[in-house]
Amino acid sequence: MNSKELNLNASNVSGARANISYGNILDQKRYIYALNYIRDKDILDCACGVGWGACLLANGGAKSVVGVDLSPNAIESAQNFYSSENLKFILGALGDIDLNIKFDIITSFETLEHVDNPVAFLINLRTYLNLT
Repeated sequence: MNSKELNLNASNVSGARANISYGNILDQKRYIYALNYIRDKDILDCACGVGWGACLLANGGAKSVVGVDLSPNAIESAQNFYSSENLKFILGALGDIDLNIKFDIITSFETLEHVDNPVAFLINLRTYLNLT
């Protein structure tokens, strides 16, 4: 089974990962650190999971945030628990969806170890960057 198939069922039915008492504080620290760079920027949160981090970025000053994940369960949780006018969640893998937008910043935490070809994944991410 490839890594894409293994990650299709990722979920968190409670949606309660943004709580600071959540077991792995590193998850919060990564997104909190990213807040220093996202003001008035278009952000892609790749492998957004249940969406709490994307929502934090959206509410932390980003112009827009698009969270993408290939797990239907994760995207359903994201849409149920996290919302903001400048936040959108999309189900799919980056190579399989057409976003029709370029991003100023891409976040993708703990993703490389879950893809079959990390170099190809990073090259694909670059196509979504606004490099002007």
